[in-house]
Amino acid sequence: MECSVHARGKDGRRKLRCAGCGRTFTDLTNTPLAHTHLPLTIWATAARMMVAGRPTCSELSLRLKVKLATAWRVRKILTIALNDADLRQVLVNEDPA
Repeated sequence: MECSVHARGKDGRRKLRCAGCGRTFTDLTNTPLAHTHLPLTIWATAARMMVAGRPTCSELSLRLKVKLATAWRVRKILTIALNDADLRQVLVNEDPA
């Protein structure tokens, strides 16, 4: 499979086009973060908080500086994603810089 950079989205992410089928995609396609408008740094911070314990939506909202509804959505998506043992292991072993 060969891909080439096709364009950039509104968020600045590179859009790639598959030479075989012509479909376009980004690095987040088919991931829990595919349709998010939040910076990946917020998702990474939230994921670290989720691995370290079970933060409430209020705690996430305060720490991430997002609305309560956004914190609820982030927590819901990460709770589902963190049930994936491989992803959880990556986050546990990540060196927080």
